Amino acid sequence: MTSISIRHYPFHKILITVIVIFLAHHLSMLLHEWTHGTFAWLFGYKTNPFAIYYGDWTLLDAWELVDYKAILAKGKGWIVAIIGISPIIVGATLYLIGIKVLSIPKIKNIKLLWYFLFWFTLSNLGQVLDYVPVRTFTNYSNGLLDGDIGHFLQGLHLSPWVIFFPGTIFVIIAIWEFFKVEVPQLYAVMEISSFHRKWYLLVVLLYLFAWYGASGFHSSAISKDFSRLSILMIPILFTICNPARNWVK
Repeated sequence: MTSISIRHYPFHKILITVIVIFLAHHLSMLLHEWTHGTFAWLFGYKTNPFAIYYGDWTLLDAWELVDYKAILAKGKGWIVAIIGISPIIVGATLYLIGIKVLSIPKIKNIKLLWYFLFWFTLSNLGQVLDYVPVRTFTNYSNGLLDGDIGHFLQGLHLSPWVIFFPGTIFVIIAIWEFFKVEVPQLYAVMEISSFHRKWYLLVVLLYLFAWYGASGFHSSAISKDFSRLSILMIPILFTICNPARNWVK
């Protein structure tokens, strides 16, 4: 009997998955930074909403090129808050829209489109997790609190707890929904065999909790703790959501 392993999985399906994740990640990342840029442009603090720093092809160093300190110096903290928080609100909104679109039968029939939207929806959830709760509690750097949530809090002189509680509740519910509903839909729509489902589940977990959730390792001490918790969620959810357990009723 020939053993079946991930090594025997069709190469073209692996390649498609890599490309789709790459495109979904980059689109969500660009939308995040362009949202910063758009609101800065609307308030007159940028001449072009797309004039951001893109870095290299990975977009790992991309940022919005907004001079938050100059805006704060003018006493416009509320503008700093709006520019800072807007992409996170957009990410959460796109996630909510995404889970609705993924349930549309006509979309399910266009498998490649559905597959892209699956990863794009997950990417937008990751954009939220990246900041709430992972980087809600940040340090000062050059007179500014780090990160988008830090800019929002500093602009309005708010406590991090104002964002932490409602934001974390949203993220927990969203994660539960995604793994309870969308991941099983992934298996069905893409016709993934019972054996290979665990590999797809692992990739989803790594993408969300290792790629996005690990962002806190470069931030404050409490952010590092949240990133450690995020990494810990990978084996926990892999056990709970293991397709072999048929946990979805």
